[in-house]
Amino acid sequence: MCIRDRNKIGIESDDKDLGKLHGELISEVTTKLSLSNGWFCPSIYCESFSKKGIQNDKYLEGVSETINNDLFFLWTGPKVISDFISQDHLKELGQLIKNPVVIWDNFYANDYCPSRLFLGPLKGRSLNKSIVGHFLNGTGLKETDKFLLNYLYCMLNSK
Repeated sequence: MCIRDRNKIGIESDDKDLGKLHGELISEVTTKLSLSNGWFCPSIYCESFSKKGIQNDKYLEGVSETINNDLFFLWTGPKVISDFISQDHLKELGQLIKNPVVIWDNFYANDYCPSRLFLGPLKGRSLNKSIVGHFLNGTGLKETDKFLLNYLYCMLNSK
């Protein structure tokens, strides 16, 4: 099977205390290590893992109450592999999470299912000023990833 156990997806969603603990822990670690900023990937890192939506997610609420606001918050969008990431979606996240958001884009990733390989254009991202960064999670195949990066570079520079 190529995806996580569906019965366990989002079990953290109702756990505000776990969210608080995760926020406190990552904040404490980055402070103790004297990091001016750091990266945080929450257990709920896409909307589809949230049982009741972003605004009603207790885990994300707990994280937002305790996390150091200088930490970069990794997010994959509406799904783990999002076809589209809209400004409205990012605005909704920003109403809860005050941290700078970095999109962790799994559009080309295939580590969850190595027999899958998608080489089409990266579209449907309305990112603009809502985020501070956009990472692509590659395939892990060196030549394929070089091809994809070159392809994306050419697409971006042809406009």
